[in-house]
Amino acid sequence: MHAPQQAFNQNPGYAANPPGYAGALPAGWAEATDAQGKTYYYKTDGSQHTQYEFPQAAPPAQAAPPAHAQPGNLPAGWAEAKDPQGKTYYYKTDGSQHTQYELPTA
Repeated sequence: MHAPQQAFNQNPGYAANPPGYAGALPAGWAEATDAQGKTYYYKTDGSQHTQYEFPQAAPPAQAAPPAHAQPGNLPAGWAEAKDPQGKTYYYKTDGSQHTQYELPTA
């Protein structure tokens, strides 16, 4: 989803914070307001991922991926890139703008 107009605020501190609000957004997230004044959150990694729910911190790292899915040996239709923090992520090359940090298996 893409909000039509963005009023950026990377330091949230409103009186009515969402459930689970711990005082700061997880790394890689920012806050904005849509044209109707509703707060939403978006990833700052260029993936264009947005959501209205307050983002939760990333889950702990997973175990190593299966042997058939190794960096540099990606399934057809996938590519690898680095986010601004230097973390590797993967994206589909079909124009869908789908991105993920987990190594794709198919």
